[in-house]
Amino acid sequence: MRKANEFCLLPFDFCLLVFVSSLLPFSSATADEVLRDPTRPPAVLLAPGDRANAESGPVLQSVRLSRGQYTAIVSGKTVKVGDSVGNARVLRIGETEVVLKRGNGLQTLKLFPDVEKRPASIDKRKKR
Repeated sequence: MRKANEFCLLPFDFCLLVFVSSLLPFSSATADEVLRDPTRPPAVLLAPGDRANAESGPVLQSVRLSRGQYTAIVSGKTVKVGDSVGNARVLRIGETEVVLKRGNGLQTLKLFPDVEKRPASIDKRKKR
């Protein structure tokens, strides 16, 4: 019999197994999945080895609304409507995108380029 103030430690191997198995739900991204990190620094700030993995061209990193005016961070630079990004001019800033005008063409930078916004489908069977 053990006394009330004694305790039993579990074997290290068992504790390690429990810890590793608790991390399994967080490893859902497979090697085939490539997710863009919106917090990744612009390519100019990356080490030379990391630049190969960076996107080319301007990247929208953040959009901010303050006092009724939008500002955005594009490739590490804070911009507002009318500012320039490289050889393009900021034409419009929205909640999740920035429109740039370069020559006669327009380029839209999206905050979440891999996410497509669609209207919700209406299921007529589920009326409440």
